[in-house]
Order: sequence, then structure tokens, then C-alpha cells
Amino acid sequence: MKSDLAKEGAWVDAIYYCPHHPDDNCDCRKPKPKLVLQAAKDFDIDLEHSFVVGDLQMDVDLGRVVGCKTILVRDSVVTGDKEAKPGSITSDLLEAARLIVSDVLSPMPKVKN
Repeated sequence: MKSDLAKEGAWVDAIYYCPHHPDDNCDCRKPKPKLVLQAAKDFDIDLEHSFVVGDLQMDVDLGRVVGCKTILVRDSVVTGDKEAKPGSITSDLLEAARLIVSDVLSPMPKVKN
């Protein structure tokens, strides 16, 4: 991934991942916030003005837990009354990126569930 990005002039400062099995009930597996909070500390990230973009309900849940704005890529389904609603829904990552860039110019309101 890093080499593919470098070919396009882009880079990743760090990669955080959970090596545990979902049944391990660790603190670093989404939607638990340990890795996001570590990244925020490592890079002085303002989570309130940041986004979590993903294609799963757990991505939306993680964003809510850490206080980020959330974007759900539309090819997944969010169902049920108890599930967190994303701040925005997009059809793909490019649309999500455009939404984030436009938010810099005109911030979108946080959705309260």
C-alpha cells in the first residue's frame, strides 16, 4: 500500500491495525477506540474536526465513540433502530474525499443520534 501511494506522490504517516481475532475481545479492535486514540496522541489529531470513513457499521460506531464526523460508503447497509446513523453516506471513497474537502470550506454539522 505504501509503495502504491508513493507512486502517486502520496504517503501514510503510520498504519495502526489490530492483530487479534474478533473473539479475543481486545481493546484495539473496532469499534473500540484504542488505536484511534493512540494515533490522535501520536500525531496531535483533533478528533472533533476529523472523519472516520468506512463501509461497516463498526466504522460509524467507532467514529461516534471518538467524536469524529462519520461517512459511510453506501455499498453497505445500516439497519436497526439501535444502530448509529452516519453523518453522511457516499457512493464511494472519491465522493467521501470530496465531501471532506468541501467540509474544510464549509463545515458540515455533527449528527446527533
